[in-house]
This record gives sequence, C-alpha cells and structure tokens, in this order.
Amino acid sequence: MLKFKWIPTDKVIDPYLLQCISNFTSEIKSLTILKEKNNIDQSESLTLRDIRRNKSLLFIKADKGSATVIMDKSII
Repeated sequence: MLKFKWIPTDKVIDPYLLQCISNFTSEIKSLTILKEKNNIDQSESLTLRDIRRNKSLLFIKADKGSATVIMDKSII
C-alpha cells in the first residue's frame, strides 16, 4: 500500500473549514465521559459470575432466534 507524504498547506484549505475543525476539536476535548452504570444489582452480578464459573453447565446458541440454551453436562 502506498503512503503519500503530501500534506496540503493552509492556503489550499478553506479558512472556514479550518475554523470548523478547530471548533470541533476543542469541543470534543471539553466533553466529559460518563461512567458506565450497571443495570443489574450486586447480587445478580454475583449470581451470573457463579453460573459462568460452573463447569457442569454448557451454554450454546439456539438454532433459531437469538436465544441461549443452558444445558447440564451431567445429563448429556
């Protein structure tokens, strides 16, 4: 893949466009990122962790739809 090293000078770029880019850049830098919130409480989170760690369970995608099937390996 070829990489070009040419960069247009400020004289070639529209001054209005340069000002817009500058404004957007400063606005983006001033944004604050909100902390992600859990939609489940701590007990539900611990339960899910325990289920994931349970080696006797098998999680597979269902043949149809967007469901998940949970099977007990000891029965199989």
